[in-house]
Order: sequence, then C-alpha cells, then structure tokens
Amino acid sequence: MKNPKLLGFLLFFSMAFYNCVTDDSDNPDENSGDDPATILSNNRTQSIQILTADNKKVWKITSAELVNVNGTYDISENFNVQDDEFIFKTSSLVTSKNTTDLNGTLEWRKNSDIEQMADSQNAALNEFYVPSEEYSIAFEEGSSSKILVNDKNFEFTVAENGTASGVLVLENATLNIGLNEKSENDYKKIPPGTVNFTSAFTFESNGIAGFAPDMVGSLANNSIYISTREDGRQGPTGLRPERIVKYDLTSNLSTEKLYFQSDFVSKQLIINNNKLLVVGAQKINSYDLDIIADPTSSQKYADELGLQSFFVSRNGTAVNNNSVYIIGGSLGDETLADRIYKYDIISETMTEFAVMPETRSGARAEIVNNKLYVFGGSKKFFTPPAENEIYIYDLNTAALTIETMPTAVDFTYAGRSGNLIYVAGNKFTWDTTTSSSDEEPYLAVYDTDNGTYTELQTDLMSPGKESIHAMAVFLNKIYIIYGKRETVDQGTFQTWQVMSASI
Repeated sequence: MKNPKLLGFLLFFSMAFYNCVTDDSDNPDENSGDDPATILSNNRTQSIQILTADNKKVWKITSAELVNVNGTYDISENFNVQDDEFIFKTSSLVTSKNTTDLNGTLEWRKNSDIEQMADSQNAALNEFYVPSEEYSIAFEEGSSSKILVNDKNFEFTVAENGTASGVLVLENATLNIGLNEKSENDYKKIPPGTVNFTSAFTFESNGIAGFAPDMVGSLANNSIYISTREDGRQGPTGLRPERIVKYDLTSNLSTEKLYFQSDFVSKQLIINNNKLLVVGAQKINSYDLDIIADPTSSQKYADELGLQSFFVSRNGTAVNNNSVYIIGGSLGDETLADRIYKYDIISETMTEFAVMPETRSGARAEIVNNKLYVFGGSKKFFTPPAENEIYIYDLNTAALTIETMPTAVDFTYAGRSGNLIYVAGNKFTWDTTTSSSDEEPYLAVYDTDNGTYTELQTDLMSPGKESIHAMAVFLNKIYIIYGKRETVDQGTFQTWQVMSASI
C-alpha cells in the first residue's frame, strides 16, 4: 500500500513545478528559447556551420541557368560552369544584442569565364581563364538563411538539407545556380601506377625536333592544335610559314593553316577568349579557332618595350585573363633571358613583370589560382646543366617562392588540370657542353593545393632518343608529340605521333 504522506508530497511538488514552468513560458524575457533574437542567432549559427563548416567550405555548381536578353539557357553541363568553385570562409562569429552575424568572405574561382550574351548553351562556352575574385559577405537583415555579397548584386540562400542556391546578377546576365559541397572525389587525382600512352593520330612535319613547337586542346570545339615553323615549306620570297595543324577529335579530320612571315622559331600556343594565340619569337598572332583567315598580329615586342631589337626563343608562356606572360628564353641577348614580360592583349602593350633569380631557356609555365608556376629548363639554350627549380610568382604582388623538382629537366612542358599541373619533359644525357648522347621522356604532376610533386612512370620507350616535344592536357587526357629526329629525303616530311593517356 502506498504511503499517503508520500503521495501528498509528490502532488505538491508536481503543482509547484507546473506553476514554475507556466510562469517561465509566459515570460519571453525569462525564457530565452522563445526570444526572437536568440532564435535568429541560433538559426544563423546553424547556417554558418552549413555554409563554412565553421571555418572554410568549398562548393561546386550542380545546376546553372543563364538568363539574358536572348533567353534562358541551361548551362549546367558546360565545362566553364563545372570548373567553378565557391569558397565560403568565416573567421569569427559576431554577436550583438544576442544576434549572431557573419564575419566572412566568399572566393569565387571562376577558372573559365562564361559568355554572358550567349544565345544558346554552346554559345556560352568560353575558353577564357580568369583570376578568382574575393568579397565580404553578411546575412540579409533579419534573415538567418540569405547571404548577401558586399558591393555585388549576389544573393545566396542556405538550405537546412546542406545545399545552397545563388542568384548572381552579372554585367549582362543573371546566373541562377544550385550548390553542393565539393567532396574529395570531385578533385583531380594523381594517376596511380603506370601512365599508358596510345597513338591518337599522326601528322607530318620537319619543324618538331630541334624547333620549339607547341600544342593545346580546345574544349569549345573538341580539337587539338599544333603550331610550329615549317622550314620545309618556304614561300616564293623565301619566307618560312607559321604552320597550324588542327585535329578535330569528333570527326578525326585534320586541317592546316600556313601563314608566311619572317618571325622566327618559337611558336608557343595558347587559347584565350576563344582565340588561338601563337606567341612567336618577335610578336603574337591571333587566329580564329577555325584557322581559315590569316591572323591579326601584335606590334613587335621590341617596339612595345622601347628596345632596338628583342627576340625570344624556347620561352615559356602562360595566359590569365587578357594577359600573356612570356618567360625567359631570349635569343642573342642573354641578359634578357631572366625576365618575365606581361603582354596585354587588349591594349597591345608589354611591360616587365618580374626578374627571375637566373636566366631560363626551355622552362615552360602554367597559371593556377593567380599564381604563375615555372618549371625546370636550363640557364642557356641547349647547354647543360638542367635545372630543377620551380619559380612560383604571385600575379598580384610578383612575390616569388622557390620549390624544387626531384629531377632536373632540360626542356619542360606544362598543362593544367584543375588543381594539378602536369609537367612533361625532355631530359638529355650530355657528352660535352654542346652535344648529347641520349634523350628520354619525363612526366610528373604538381599539386598546387598542397605543394606535392610526384614523378610518374610511363610506358614510353626510348631506344633511339625518342622523347616528348610538346604536351597538352585536355579532357582528362594528356596529349604529347612523341618521336625522334630522323633524316628524310629532300621534299619529304617526317611522320610524328601524337599519343594520349588517360589521367
């Protein structure tokens, strides 16, 4: 039988507890759980955690809709959408009157820009590598889910399911995007094991070994371009042509363009704003991607620099926004071979960007996230020893840091794939300072996110001085020009292989 005194005590305690709870619930000042400012603060804290993981989170675009005066276009699958990154960061939480605010930044890594005035999905494709942009961000007043970007008409909305969306009002269009967190599997990976190459196509040329050819892939029209100076095809006035070979990977057909001019050997090749640029020894020629018409030519480098004469050969080349960087490789006047020059495509002017610690020849370069990476090479053309430094320049400040490769490489070639830079090369075994007894291919990859450098094994065979003479990284593949110099009869041309490997 239960104790009546105990029952009475329990009844009294229950009523007292009920009254206390009732009193607290009726008074929002005493019960913080119902205080609007506290609720807003707690919800904002949750949104900040979703958006930044309380520090930093990288987001990828899962859907994209371009809206302009021409219409509305789904561009979710475009390469220049899929390579974008939105990096939200927070350094601290700011609390005022019990309301949490966001003290953070947004870095938009556009990589390849979008053609805002496009009139179709394909027209929005634009091979135009641009620098990242960073902004401060804050919550919309009174909101716990809407994020505004200072000085930009950008608005992001954080969802409780861990996704986000954005409305970005650009200069000539609006971009509506869906965002998910970028996972480890979304990043480019270093190939495991041996990198196996197979033949992709062949072409004929006498301007490869011993020259300075180049190659690049175009995502906009699924083609590979090769540039060189073709000595075996002199024109009626004795001029040697600048030669462009275009290989369409969709149709497996090749076309070519010959442009007779007096410019010399080096033919470094880049694509910028859907134009094909050949960075020659003395000037830059700009072609349409169909390579039908003759190019437009820049002024000569010497004129732009106020010099009597200036030639480059075996120089490195990289492009960012509308700036072409020309790295080392002078011809004749070696005192200029330690310079990096910056050529402005729009104004057609050239300025000195930086002075390298040493001269460089055959040192090729690439740009990732506002940094210029220059790999290996030698101090003087076709002269040992090879070098193993990596010069890394901040494009905003020209500040230099130096890292090293495990192996010195005489001629390097560089190609970007997301956060990775592939470094191919041609290594020489030297008998004397002017003659070599052997050549062999080289392949490595540099991770710009963590600074690791990994040398890769390949199945490339080199029994007779076969080596790599140019490289392009394109569509998750590496393309190389591979072979050796051969003696051919007058009027005939050597056959070269373009080989590819999945990465």
